[in-house]
Amino acid sequence: MHGQAGKTLEGKTNVKKALGAVFAALLIGAVNVVGSPTADAAELPDFPMALPVGWGLKVQAGGTHTFSSGVRSSVDLGASGGVSVPVVAAADGVVSEVKAGCQVIVTHDDGWQTKYFHLKNVAAVKVGQKISAGTKLGMTGMPGSETCGRGSFRHVHFTLLKSGKEMPIDGLSLGGYTIHSTGGSYCGYWTRDSDGAVVADARRSCYAVPKVTNSLLHPADLSAAGAGNTEV
Repeated sequence: MHGQAGKTLEGKTNVKKALGAVFAALLIGAVNVVGSPTADAAELPDFPMALPVGWGLKVQAGGTHTFSSGVRSSVDLGASGGVSVPVVAAADGVVSEVKAGCQVIVTHDDGWQTKYFHLKNVAAVKVGQKISAGTKLGMTGMPGSETCGRGSFRHVHFTLLKSGKEMPIDGLSLGGYTIHSTGGSYCGYWTRDSDGAVVADARRSCYAVPKVTNSLLHPADLSAAGAGNTEV
């Protein structure tokens, strides 16, 4: 009897030890989960940007899509009715590439870059030239006939890059509005930063809609604040 009782007691002790080990493992796991860093938020410029079109213009604004890498780094901006409109720098920076009758790339702080594609009448800016937000870079052209690339209306294909690499543009604040990606390529919407109201909804049409007016954030205010200053 004593031998049997001893075995029973030993068995209970082993069970308690096993349960204790399991509890300790679960506790350590929980601590690791709580202490683990969360996924990084999308990397975006930490300086404000203006809409890259002339002040006071109402333009069509569509959802996000790629330039060439597959990353949804870009949006299209252009006036209704096939009108050609001025394209301007979204922030202070240095001109890093110019292709006549096609595009301009501007480099800003921390390696951030903005590309302006489908341009005609490219302005007389030169590589290495320091420019301010609002500097005219060219006019929106009709892709295929007036400028490089392909497309169905006169617009600027505005792309966000970092050190030459396309970056997701989802969540970028541009001219007092924020760009949002949804669904497939060219799908998304724009909200007004001041109140979160949806002002351009391309979630279903997945095509640029004429709902964004460049009247909220003047480029001159960005230059006054030193936004995106870059040393030559």
